[in-house]
Amino acid sequence: MKKSKRSKVFTELFQVIFFIQVFCAWLLLPVVGLAQDEVMLPVNQGQIIEGSTYQNPALSMTIRLPGKWHLIGKATHPGLQSDSNPPQSKCSGPFCAGLAIDVAMETDSKPGTHPQDAIFLGAYKLSGEYLDRHKFPLKSFAQSMVARNLGNNWVRDGELVYFKLGGKPAYRLDIHSSRDSHATGFAYVSETGGYVFFLLGIAISSPENLKAAIEDLTFMKNQN
Repeated sequence: MKKSKRSKVFTELFQVIFFIQVFCAWLLLPVVGLAQDEVMLPVNQGQIIEGSTYQNPALSMTIRLPGKWHLIGKATHPGLQSDSNPPQSKCSGPFCAGLAIDVAMETDSKPGTHPQDAIFLGAYKLSGEYLDRHKFPLKSFAQSMVARNLGNNWVRDGELVYFKLGGKPAYRLDIHSSRDSHATGFAYVSETGGYVFFLLGIAISSPENLKAAIEDLTFMKNQN
């Protein structure tokens, strides 16, 4: 019975979590930089300090980024967008309230050129039984949020890999774009402080630098 319920829950999650497919939109964005103060973001989205350090107080997360970066809006809708991934009225899964954190960032670039790297971060605030990893394993979240939701824009390179991200259990899936031969990506799913989050890095060149920066991220030591 429990297995049946779990399967139903994650089927609902799969229907709700559609945003991995939206990431390809970043590759198609006009090559026009957005000043950080032009990007309207909800609270808890974090900030980039001195162009090279992303901090998110809600997740107690710090990423020291290679090069100079700026925010570009939401992970679900990169660019100057408004509403995205709203609460679901007819939904009974753990993600029904919508994303609590939904942010995208990219490297600075010269006029007329496309940024070389981008990061997309989304997080849901969980409660109740959905915090129980015996009933709802982290791998099930990773499968629903990433592995089963690549759409037609991304192709997996291997399977989900378990490892520690910032000292916390996590899963990583390496991927590459089906539309741009130069674009590679690495998608992570982990949890911290009652949030389960996905983090996708996309690199047009030197993916090893971005991947190393992401995997060296840190959390505050008192964060569960």
